[in-house]
Amino acid sequence: RQRQMCIRDRYFTVEDDGLKHRWAGNVWMNHPYGLIPNREWTRKIIAEYNAGHIKQACFICNASTSEGWFQPLYNYPMCFIAGRMKFIPGSGQHESTAGKGSAVIYLGPHVERFAQHFGGLGRIMVPYLLTGTQCPICERRFTPKRRDALYCGQACNQKAKRQRQKQ
Repeated sequence: RQRQMCIRDRYFTVEDDGLKHRWAGNVWMNHPYGLIPNREWTRKIIAEYNAGHIKQACFICNASTSEGWFQPLYNYPMCFIAGRMKFIPGSGQHESTAGKGSAVIYLGPHVERFAQHFGGLGRIMVPYLLTGTQCPICERRFTPKRRDALYCGQACNQKAKRQRQKQ
């Protein structure tokens, strides 16, 4: 089976090993389940987003809420898919059903759009940000003054903007 990941109109197959490449722009990730641990894909997409290489990303993964690799994902909006996902392989001949529940995780500034597009698939969960969160630029803990605040202050907001513009 050929699994693919699209990055800036580029698709990485299992053979390409997407972990070895820099990710940029808007990313959809459906990583190759079981071949490389989930934690590697989770670390990669969060690192690329925090570095400002990715403007926004959605990715589907097992909703393994008790696993250590899943814990950092609670910092981002997600959709817990109702029921089990059905996947159609590249041949398009038959569907396979996921062995576990799935979640789609969103990294980016357009949480409302994410909720509108994915809300019909399941329950949208957004992190509770009123008491302390971590700034993705400087990694300091801060208490947001606005619910949609992504950065601890103007300096980090400007740094993130410059990083996005370099792309």
